[in-house]
Amino acid sequence: MRDLLNVAGQSFIISGFVFFILVVPLYFIYPPLYTGLEDYATNLLFFSKFGFFWTFVGICPIIVSMALKEINVGDLVSHGSPGSSPGIVVGQLDGVPTGWLEDEQVVTATRYRIYWQDQQDARWHWENSISRYEEISRSDEQETPY
Repeated sequence: MRDLLNVAGQSFIISGFVFFILVVPLYFIYPPLYTGLEDYATNLLFFSKFGFFWTFVGICPIIVSMALKEINVGDLVSHGSPGSSPGIVVGQLDGVPTGWLEDEQVVTATRYRIYWQDQQDARWHWENSISRYEEISRSDEQETPY
């Protein structure tokens, strides 16, 4: 889902920017002969505003994709501690009982089978014990002074 939203956002941004870049020269090369100078300027402003609007519409799917925090098979994850090696999610089980009861209902969560870079085998981890690797690596970069 994140990849689809990123591709959609990037497509909007690129096509809007290209439209904005091309509309001005093409409008000057092929001006409509039946419009006056005031209508000509109004149309040019409309097309350039439309190109900018189309470009900024592309930011919305990208922001939505950044808000999605779901982890899928194939994602890089980390334990959350700085300096821990990354792992790749190779399996996922939804609705696994945690062993706790809440209002006499069994609490379930998602478990992920992760193959860690520094270990030989894949192990199962609960959803709340891991996080995306990119989130951890970004926070490490910000905290480390150069």
